[in-house]
Amino acid sequence: MYKFWMDDDTKHQTNAYLDRWGSRLVVESTQDCADIIEDNRAHRNVDSKPFGKWRRVAQLPNVVVEQLMRDGIWWDRKAFRRWLNDPNNRYFRTNTEYV
Repeated sequence: MYKFWMDDDTKHQTNAYLDRWGSRLVVESTQDCADIIEDNRAHRNVDSKPFGKWRRVAQLPNVVVEQLMRDGIWWDRKAFRRWLNDPNNRYFRTNTEYV
């Protein structure tokens, strides 16, 4: 396995290796998301104030954003709102309101 890239701040790592037959290159991204999830939990537990007309609703790890882009959700406002409001993704939310 070859480590292509590692960001110590975000704990985002990209690795590349050949599949078991040696015929295809596999590129894999991983990230330790525990700090982001804990930070989101802390933000949910306090009354977050808006920044002018803006309000923070979520904090997403890089690997999640990459997957949302591949799935076409990142660029589709309705699909992204639906994804944010899905209870399975509540760990990425910084408040409990619907978007």
